[in-house]
Amino acid sequence: MCGRIRIFVAVTLVAGLALAAASQVIGKTHVVDNQVGAALNGHAGPVSSVAFSPNSGTIATATENGTVQLWDVPHRSHVGTLRGLAGIIDSVAFSPRGRTVAAGSRAGLVLLWDAPSG
Repeated sequence: MCGRIRIFVAVTLVAGLALAAASQVIGKTHVVDNQVGAALNGHAGPVSSVAFSPNSGTIATATENGTVQLWDVPHRSHVGTLRGLAGIIDSVAFSPRGRTVAAGSRAGLVLLWDAPSG
């Protein structure tokens, strides 16, 4: 079956060698690189923002339920959930050295977490 999905947010990395795209379908984020990857499933709500870590090993996905999910890119596996913001998170980013994850909410709040080492 072939269908269409509306891409909500997309982020490219490493001169276009990888792409993370999220749709408004609950729980779906896709990572596409030289091998088309399976969806990263497990979100409790629509994904509103996606960011790669500087070393390309981790993706952070922000959701409309106030959580940030962390994913191991090579293994396409969930590695953690960051909590602390209420409501919709509009943006997520890693610091330049990858040591911190930042997320901003629609309410204008920003939280910083220590990024997991790996």
